[in-house]
Amino acid sequence: MRAEPALSPCQWDDFLSSPPANGLAATVLIVEDDEDLACLLEYRLRRERLNTIVARDGGAACRELSRNPTIELVLLDLLLPDKDGWAVCQFIRRHPDPRLASLPVVILSALASEDNRVRGLECGADVYITKPYSAREVVLASLRLLARRRSHLNACAEIETLRNHGHREEELRRLLFHELRSKCVVIGGLCRRLLRTGAGSRGLGEEKELEYLEVINQGIHQLANLADGALILAEPQGRGGWRLTPAEFRIDQLVAEVVAVCGAKAELKGIRLLAPPLAPLTVSLHRLGVTVILSNLLENAIKYSPPGTEVTLFVSTAGPGLRLEILDQGPGIPLEEQGLVFKAYYRGQAARLGNTETGGGLGLYLVRRFAEDMGGQVTLTSPPAGGCRFTVDIPLPGPDHRPAS
Repeated sequence: MRAEPALSPCQWDDFLSSPPANGLAATVLIVEDDEDLACLLEYRLRRERLNTIVARDGGAACRELSRNPTIELVLLDLLLPDKDGWAVCQFIRRHPDPRLASLPVVILSALASEDNRVRGLECGADVYITKPYSAREVVLASLRLLARRRSHLNACAEIETLRNHGHREEELRRLLFHELRSKCVVIGGLCRRLLRTGAGSRGLGEEKELEYLEVINQGIHQLANLADGALILAEPQGRGGWRLTPAEFRIDQLVAEVVAVCGAKAELKGIRLLAPPLAPLTVSLHRLGVTVILSNLLENAIKYSPPGTEVTLFVSTAGPGLRLEILDQGPGIPLEEQGLVFKAYYRGQAARLGNTETGGGLGLYLVRRFAEDMGGQVTLTSPPAGGCRFTVDIPLPGPDHRPAS
């Protein structure tokens, strides 16, 4: 048999211009019971750097298609043992898996009549080539179909990326609304208390009024920081991530600001917020991310704690990172729910359903997202007797945390 010339570089480059996401060469399934023809096709396809798999009958072809997701093209004879090519083609086109159902199919058959050619195309074949055929013609048809398939898959991937970006933007909006609402609740509560005092009710005293005004001022400052942070979070990093660029700030000052705002909310509910003072300390982290983590954990603890109880915050930089620990004396979280509370929009059942405060189910989800995006992790322990301990560990490179001068 005369040797067929290889494809030109430009023809091969047309195929490689749209590689798959995993960067691997395409795999072609050759369904052919004639050993000589199968070997010829294998040889020619492998010369073009394509992977090949051979099935000698229709049943083996269907089994290979079902278990091998790397197959991107099928070269299909019609006169096969076990199952004929018509049945294999129908198996492909009627398969519930869209990836398999959309595989390009090239029929290679000695059935050369017009009726058979039409039947093959109606059955779902992309190309119908009659025997005897030129191996070069088969390879060219295969490369064109593979390039078209990869172009389609890449277009679908781009559409999915755009869709995911839209989902991230929606998530960002919900995140900001959640944070804004939480801060406004505190500021609004203090303003109402000040207004009631001004309307003739028992006075709070000048010192307490000044304290409330300072908390309101800090709350407004945090709202402004959230607005600035929106510009940072609006730029996703890779697939599904946010760009959390670290910068130096005083962790002791940030903790004091958050504790002041959350402490006012705790006071309005009759809860004591305990937070041992920190020595001046500079760290290099994403400031907004740490603020979101700390404020959400504290607000969550206050929300689910009954009046007359305590919420305690411990902050330390012992070891390689920053550790935040929040303990409350609330009803706790049942064991079966502890793996669910960090999911977006999840609100606990059982004891926590009795709480009258509503929320969007984003607080703990945001804590986990920001902690993980900064390379950290969140753990929860809640004994049967009640109460919760949330621990957040965020890594800090050695040179990046030091006493403030």
